[in-house]
Amino acid sequence: MSETTRPAGRVRVSAVLPVRDPGPGLASSLAAVRATLSDADELVVVDDGSTDGTPELLRRTDLGGLRTTVLTTPGHVGVAAARNLGLWRAAGELVWFVDWDDRWDPRIVEALYAAHLASGAPVVGCGADLVDQDGRRRELLGTVPRPTPC
Repeated sequence: MSETTRPAGRVRVSAVLPVRDPGPGLASSLAAVRATLSDADELVVVDDGSTDGTPELLRRTDLGGLRTTVLTTPGHVGVAAARNLGLWRAAGELVWFVDWDDRWDPRIVEALYAAHLASGAPVVGCGADLVDQDGRRRELLGTVPRPTPC
């Protein structure tokens, strides 16, 4: 379904962001997520028992009208359980799992959503590189050389 034909209020992509004690880097990550998502999307943040003031930062952060839900786990349950909790709450047609310390092209969600629409595939993905702080590729983490039939 294209963005123009989607019923009003329907969520296109749910970004699920698990966090645990991310420190000051969380603010720039939230800004990057906001720059990547459209107003048709939502952000589901799962605070996995942070002890560093993360809940306060999340309450103070203005994400410019982006639909945002903050969930809190009862203590530290681990990243997989935190992602599952976020997935349970996600309302989007698609889910984008993102980590606060990842870096991505701000067009990633648009590209993946377009691939979903073009292919009709229920799952779309892309490759990733491990890049050091100087921008040098350290490791190729995965590639998707061509579409795979469902």
